[in-house]
Amino acid sequence: MKLSSNINSQSTNNYSNIEEVKYLTLLCNERADLVIKTEFGLGHYKFLKFSQLNGKLMLEFNLLDDSKFHDTASIYNHIGKTCFLTAEQYLTVYSYLAEA
Repeated sequence: MKLSSNINSQSTNNYSNIEEVKYLTLLCNERADLVIKTEFGLGHYKFLKFSQLNGKLMLEFNLLDDSKFHDTASIYNHIGKTCFLTAEQYLTVYSYLAEA
């Protein structure tokens, strides 16, 4: 009996993830570029793909070499070119940008 409920739970979770990815894909297509403030300055990032880290859905962004952002080299040297955001973090940034 527990196995059945675990399978149902996993099925529901997988369906939920698929629906979440569909919705997020629409948003990422609309707003693929983000400006993210890091501890090393402002960086211009572009959406790359969805990834899973520790079983959690993540959005992967790459730092762009944009001459308008003077902190790019510092960000790259200290934390690299890749930035991962959870769906919740992305939606927070997206909603903030929508209000601006």
